[in-house]
Amino acid sequence: MRQYVKNKLANQIIMHNKKPLVSIVTPYYRNGEKWIKGYFESLRKQTFKDFEIIFVDNGSSDGVIDNVRSNYPEANIVTVKKNKGIVVGKNLGVSHAKGDYIVLLDNDVWIDKNYLKNLLEAYVKIPRASIFQTKILLINEPKKIDSCGSFWTDTGFIYHYGNGKPASMRKYNKPFPLFCVKSASMIFTREVLDKIGLYYDFYWGFYEESDFCHRAWIAGFETWYWPGAVAHHSFGGTSLTYKSDFLQYHNFKNKLFSFMTNFEIKNLLHLVPKFIVFNLVISMAWIVQGKFKHSYSLTKAFIWNIKNFSLTLKVRREVQATRKLSDKQINKYGKVNPGNLYYYHLFTTHIENYKDKNLPRAPKYTGN
Repeated sequence: MRQYVKNKLANQIIMHNKKPLVSIVTPYYRNGEKWIKGYFESLRKQTFKDFEIIFVDNGSSDGVIDNVRSNYPEANIVTVKKNKGIVVGKNLGVSHAKGDYIVLLDNDVWIDKNYLKNLLEAYVKIPRASIFQTKILLINEPKKIDSCGSFWTDTGFIYHYGNGKPASMRKYNKPFPLFCVKSASMIFTREVLDKIGLYYDFYWGFYEESDFCHRAWIAGFETWYWPGAVAHHSFGGTSLTYKSDFLQYHNFKNKLFSFMTNFEIKNLLHLVPKFIVFNLVISMAWIVQGKFKHSYSLTKAFIWNIKNFSLTLKVRREVQATRKLSDKQINKYGKVNPGNLYYYHLFTTHIENYKDKNLPRAPKYTGN
């Protein structure tokens, strides 16, 4: 295997085999033509060169893959004949990865030239961490943050930290542990993959990163935000092609399944009823607004979980068998409760209008 050696400039890597150290996995479906050039050109400019690109053709039909094949021969193209969801594409790409570290990047992303070098340095400076999310900026508004990752809350909703906030603020430019990442720009070790796997294919898409990070925490792998590596993302650039009632169905379905499989029983007894009640209120509000398909999507998601309860029990046994950290231990660093104004802005305006709380002091890490 490889080992890290520190010098004054960077953490250099001594090679002991021929496989790439880093595998970059990116699924592609459609409507991403305008970002492809920026994506590949930013990879070509990387100061760290020991990586492979696995580009997944997730049933696309817009000709972009032909463009990639012709102009970016360094990409290893893996093909899915029919789009079976975001999750299937990522899982397939990762199954072809050879690297010790795996980076997930969306196709509507471009990265700074020292992105990979700085990501690997994170593992030297915070050796206790296994998963990192980078600092993600908005492509069209580069002085604003797309995401710094998310925290768990007592309501069962995720607290998205840093969204739409000024990128220069000090609180967004230091590392900290968090509950889950945004997979538009993240890295994890092969050890995590070997222990817990990646995503469940039946998730299709949405909440899969949160479930993955939750399972990683349970198994004793820490998740951190690392601002030293920077990606630029077009928020919702490709996911906006899906109808919102379709998204709501998978979002609620996956969350409920994840809660049932990951949390300890004592927390499930109050979490799941509370979460269902919250969503029933949302469903009724949609009915009042005439959004009947939105409301029905939650009903369908609930029915799916009832029909697949045997699967829930099977997965729950598998997840709990890996448990090294209790819910209480995970919440120590992964849970932050925002003020009530956060939920007001989340559901009625934009969460960028909410002023983020200062986080509890993070545990010390090796580094400056």
